Amino acid sequence: MAGVSNLDAQIEYNTARPYTYTHHNEGGNYTHYNQALAHPLGANFRELMGVLQYRTFKQFHFKLTMLYAQQGLDNADDTTNWGGNIFLDSDTREQDYGNKLLQGISTTTLLADISLSQMWKHNLFFDLGYTYRLQQTANTDTRHQHFFSAGMRLNIARKQWLF
Repeated sequence: MAGVSNLDAQIEYNTARPYTYTHHNEGGNYTHYNQALAHPLGANFRELMGVLQYRTFKQFHFKLTMLYAQQGLDNADDTTNWGGNIFLDSDTREQDYGNKLLQGISTTTLLADISLSQMWKHNLFFDLGYTYRLQQTANTDTRHQHFFSAGMRLNIARKQWLF
């Protein structure tokens, strides 16, 4: 990219309207073993994600991932269903018509993930990572979270938690 060897960039935009992946009963929603199959944010969201990766000549791998997401959440006690929680029955919808993206409790998430890996021997990697997550919800306090990681892996991709 841009004349620099081993530099990769990716940009991605995702969106899902309210009540997407839901069904009139829990058994028919788009999940498997209580995990969303389509997207970790469920539904009623839009997100923009960018990834920048660079691999140096000494088997170092640098990766920066940035994520910005807006979401319309349901109440924490599940008394209202604005379409964000795909595990709720569609019979509990607040309204069947006139739904719009990001309805419900307005929430914004900003996530930055930085990782550095070195292949010490063939398929043996040492990793360092830092993740910062900022979440602002319309009716609660702002939450800042910091995650630090260090590890060793053998021929396995590094797991990222991007939501």
